[in-house]
Amino acid sequence: MRIAKFVSGMDGIVCIENTYHGNLSSLIDISPLKLKRLGVEKKDHVHILPCPDVYRGKYQEGVDSDPGTLYIEEAEAMIAQLVASGRRIAAFISEPLLTHAGMIVPPKGYLKRIYSLVRQQGGLCIAVEVQTGLGRIGDVWWGFQSQDVIPDIVTVGKPLGNGHPMAAVITTQEISAQFTEFASTFGGNPVSCVIGLAVLRVIENEKFISSAHNVGKYLIEHATALKEKHKIIGDVRGMGMWIGIDIVVDRVSKRPSRLQAEMIAYRMKQKRIIIANEGPSSNVMMITPPMCFTCENAQRLLKALDEVITDVEGDLTAASDDRRLTNFSYYDFIDAERVNVPVDVLVLTAGEAAEREAKRELNEDALPLENKYVRLQAGDKYPPVDRYEALD
Repeated sequence: MRIAKFVSGMDGIVCIENTYHGNLSSLIDISPLKLKRLGVEKKDHVHILPCPDVYRGKYQEGVDSDPGTLYIEEAEAMIAQLVASGRRIAAFISEPLLTHAGMIVPPKGYLKRIYSLVRQQGGLCIAVEVQTGLGRIGDVWWGFQSQDVIPDIVTVGKPLGNGHPMAAVITTQEISAQFTEFASTFGGNPVSCVIGLAVLRVIENEKFISSAHNVGKYLIEHATALKEKHKIIGDVRGMGMWIGIDIVVDRVSKRPSRLQAEMIAYRMKQKRIIIANEGPSSNVMMITPPMCFTCENAQRLLKALDEVITDVEGDLTAASDDRRLTNFSYYDFIDAERVNVPVDVLVLTAGEAAEREAKRELNEDALPLENKYVRLQAGDKYPPVDRYEALD
């Protein structure tokens, strides 16, 4: 962002709704997902475009005739309004594929049009390739190539070091020549450079990009087949080994089910498989395995996922008099929408995350209930707003 502001001579930053770009205060400012969760007002120099989600967003496939064009037209109108009001745009920053927004693949032509509009105003276009770069999406090295755009600046993070802490900012000679006021003690150190080059060689020599395409295709096809079997899978989307599985209460309303997504993630962890949940409602399962992932690994993942979802669906269709669901103790309802609770469950209302993880298996010996939990009966609203019964 320093480069973009310096080169353009402007300070406005355009970003996309529900995205996240880092933990620095300057990056929190341009991360709408964090602003929402922290309850922080956006700053005047930050301008947020609607997330181009064609599954659950404002414009949807199967509902609107051309949702991609509608999102583009809305972005055009917003940028035109910014220009008319005298706001100056230094940069547009976005992942080519929107990971934290819920594994969203922008409609065809969307980023290309946004890039054009921003450049017409003298701004630069920044592609964040931390999650999508280095061949992960298959066929090509970079996510932006799948969107038929060429950014002015590319940022790459931790995958470049394969565990070694490093990152890179890539830009043109023309832009870098203008940005002369920069120094870094660790930047460009030879150890990190050797590690980064080694990672690039492995990706190329072991044909990981082709593997990402083939294994990713296998994963998407078989995950889509699971959708036909399990009603809580609302959508399967992605490219290569960047895949999202959208967990819903029902497919008609497409209402996100954070509760069920958390249950699935926890039970997958019990099977020694780690899956994170993304999106504003934390209900989209993020499938981004290591680049060395094989079809054999994919088969194990899919088998475990099928078993876990079957168990979760079974638990949620049978009312229980027990104080907890089998293998899952309680739910943190921060940021969750109010939904009907299908069974009697325990809900965490207080307590630190460390305690939550350390004492995940709820039993009378390991974790006295005290007043840290409330019990919801079947049919209650979740989170509780009108009434709840504290357990003693």
